[in-house]
Amino acid sequence: AVRAQRGPLLRRIARRHFLQGQHKAAEARLNEALVAFEIERQPLEGYTDGALAWRSQLMRLAHLRKVFLPFSRWPQPGGPPPTAPEERRLAEVATCYELLSQIYLMNHRIRLADYCARRSLALGLRLASLAPVVARAYADLLAVTAATGGSRRAVAYYKAQGPGAGRPLG
Repeated sequence: AVRAQRGPLLRRIARRHFLQGQHKAAEARLNEALVAFEIERQPLEGYTDGALAWRSQLMRLAHLRKVFLPFSRWPQPGGPPPTAPEERRLAEVATCYELLSQIYLMNHRIRLADYCARRSLALGLRLASLAPVVARAYADLLAVTAATGGSRRAVAYYKAQGPGAGRPLG
């Protein structure tokens, strides 16, 4: 029981550090939380730029597939919806990545910010109702795209998606 509570507790501690302006401490606690949630095997700083770029590209392609899936003949993803405990876990992990994305953006670590924002968005879109983490992930992706000199089309897409992302599905 204690092990299951370690991830959420570390995320909450990190949030307090972040609100107090202690970004290094927040970053360390969030990386510990992701390892405690068994999502990452190591802190994110341990990945090379190439590995982060590869992971970001895979998530970008998965997101595009999800966006265009209803208009294609590809098989629809199936499976049961997440259970309540799994839903809470997904929300906690998505929030960890989203907060890390903000920290990395403030520190001009764009590749890490991009990876975390995409991961947060992917997890947030799996939730039964679109949580505020999805809107914040789109805002983070907008900032990353603007910082890297992304296309106008990408900037317009993230700008359009962000404000309405917190609305409930259905």
